[in-house]
Amino acid sequence: MTTASILARPFTLGVLAFAALLTACGGGGDGGAGPAPVTRASVDKETVQSIQGAVVDGAPGQGYVHVCPGLNDDGRPRNMLIVVRGFAPQDTDRQPGAGELDSTCAAQGSGNDYHTLVVRYRNGADLIQRNAGFVRAVIEWAIDRYELTAADRVALQGISMGGVVTRYALQSMESAGRPHLVDLWLSVDAPQRGAYIPIGMQFLADLYKDRGGAEALAVADSPAARQMLTHHYRQGTSTQTWTDEHKRLYVDELNGTLGGFPRAAGLRRVGVSSGRMGDALQDPQPGQRYVAGRLQVFSGSVPVSYRQENTFCTVSVDLNLPIVSSLVLEAFPLGLQANQKSLVARSNVETKVAGFDVDSQVSGLNSYINARVSITGLLGLCETFASSAKTAIVKQAVDAAVARGKKEAAPYTATYEKSFEAYGDGIQSEGAPGGRSNYIDQLRGALTQAGFSSENGVTGAGTHMFVAVASALNIATPTGRMDAAALKASSPFDQVYLESSSNLDHLSSTSGYFGKEVDALFKR
Repeated sequence: MTTASILARPFTLGVLAFAALLTACGGGGDGGAGPAPVTRASVDKETVQSIQGAVVDGAPGQGYVHVCPGLNDDGRPRNMLIVVRGFAPQDTDRQPGAGELDSTCAAQGSGNDYHTLVVRYRNGADLIQRNAGFVRAVIEWAIDRYELTAADRVALQGISMGGVVTRYALQSMESAGRPHLVDLWLSVDAPQRGAYIPIGMQFLADLYKDRGGAEALAVADSPAARQMLTHHYRQGTSTQTWTDEHKRLYVDELNGTLGGFPRAAGLRRVGVSSGRMGDALQDPQPGQRYVAGRLQVFSGSVPVSYRQENTFCTVSVDLNLPIVSSLVLEAFPLGLQANQKSLVARSNVETKVAGFDVDSQVSGLNSYINARVSITGLLGLCETFASSAKTAIVKQAVDAAVARGKKEAAPYTATYEKSFEAYGDGIQSEGAPGGRSNYIDQLRGALTQAGFSSENGVTGAGTHMFVAVASALNIATPTGRMDAAALKASSPFDQVYLESSSNLDHLSSTSGYFGKEVDALFKR
């Protein structure tokens, strides 16, 4: 497949399968009447497992590379494309599988006028610094192995987390004074300033960790996720939403010791976002519920023992009332304007005694308890007294049930309110410009598994904003109502591509950026 054919090829990847690429090029003589062509090492189809990155926090970056040759380039500048994958928590100690090299190269197509190196991490959710060290080692290996020079053409594409990994690799080489020879760097919907999952939903999953929530948060607790998430339920202090690992990566290293952004002479930097321009909210709108449902927090019984007597009669009851208490939760998305931040979340405890709701089914509950009250004595003379005593019995039973329900739900309520309000997070970015992911659905699924039942008619189901436009384009402040020219002016990327009308799923694009940029580089 030639680069020209890529122009018409849509680019769409799944949420947990992030592709990434890294490039290195070759050069040579002009093949004419001048000097004889320079003979260099050929690019052969193979899997290379001997490359290892520098040691970071006690362990080296590791992985392997599939080499997929393109057309013969003897005597001509060498075109190379290196592909590095993104976040892959399912990959732990990944090893090349049977037939993987063939299937990988087949996916690249045939007849390309460039060679492709497809990079696989050994651990797809490892520290970004560690995987970046491995990617840097791959670049250095390719330069040496294929005798690359500045006359060759190199394209490096990092997709999702791969965009941050490749950025770190390039910056570390530039900081060390090591030429990387990369002509084109493509960062595709990458969280250059972090990724977003509502901290409130994370807290809910943590709250129900003994009922299924822990599994949903296993991904969020991986090293790379702790680095990338701008809001994390294991944040450092009470006023900080990110983790110390996030600060170390983005603040201390990428924007601190490594200087902020790759800036080698001749490097073209391209940023791609799956989100749209502007700040007009999509669904849900302020005032709509983002999540609503109920979780059973207590099921048991409340003992009720009561005796009252006068001269004529005795009224008594001794029974265990069945009780079920549920925590009813609602959360509301926030707009982008401060005056829309009035209501974030609310909760209450719904208590049923013997199947009757204590708030809406009082008469039925009264009849249920009254039928179980014993009255003895001169019955004809104690009707008024018995009626008053029954009222007291019912009140005692209901008060005891409500108190027990609130006691059982108290820790849930406190954590819920903290999760959505104390950190000023709410569902701030649900309708904001940015690429969407299905992580919110994964959390919902875990909560449903834990017994949290969602109600119908609630917004926020389905995909959810994950990488904001400002993060994908490495803009320090929210994008606001910026047009394409303003976005480009505010971004360190030389060229930006984003959607004009609606947010797309994370790693989806309608811009055809890949064909435009790679074709221009390799056909120049």
